[in-house]
Amino acid sequence: MANKKFNFYASVNNNIARIVKTWTECEKIIANPGGKKKGAYTYKQAEEYLQELVSERDARLAHSKPKRNRYSNSRPKEDLSFLSTFTARPTKKTITCKLGVGGKGSTVSVVGGDTQVFEVKKPTVSAMRYQLCMHTLHIAKSLLDQEVSSIEIIGMDAATIKTLTEWAPKWKQQNWVKPNGQPRPNAELVCEMLALYEQIKSKVSFGEGIAQKAPVDDDAPF
Repeated sequence: MANKKFNFYASVNNNIARIVKTWTECEKIIANPGGKKKGAYTYKQAEEYLQELVSERDARLAHSKPKRNRYSNSRPKEDLSFLSTFTARPTKKTITCKLGVGGKGSTVSVVGGDTQVFEVKKPTVSAMRYQLCMHTLHIAKSLLDQEVSSIEIIGMDAATIKTLTEWAPKWKQQNWVKPNGQPRPNAELVCEMLALYEQIKSKVSFGEGIAQKAPVDDDAPF
């Protein structure tokens, strides 16, 4: 073949620039993208050809290189993947409640947030505790509606917690009357309290409460 008459070959592609002695070596180089060659009889001539081919190649690659937008592509893209982790991070809130005594209002406080004071006017202490529980559960539901993942309630008395979580569901099944047929005290308030609690109980827990005597049977005077 005519290619074999040369003693040297200046051979380039987009990644390689070499002077080789055989056509086989030259063919392997120019078979790749941007491949070009020039045959030479002397090594000096091959060097000159190689410089020409490299200059042509570099100019071509520089011209075809995509232009960068200096505003959007000149800087590495910011990694914003952390945002999904941040927004998805579970958020737990703690609520403390305290029954007002001596004419003072009852308080419900979100730890790290606001404190609300309620004037509780009920004929019995049990009813006052239930009303405080209602206020606390309403605030808990409001926080959960704002995508808080869970609520811990601290300070609620043990008797109210027992009534809410154990006895009230049973009383509901008994239509809020005692075994002797008498209506249960505060039935309407406890019914409302239970209905609200059942909406959010999977996300609500009770921490340390105030020790009070809890009902011991389903005839408890609550």
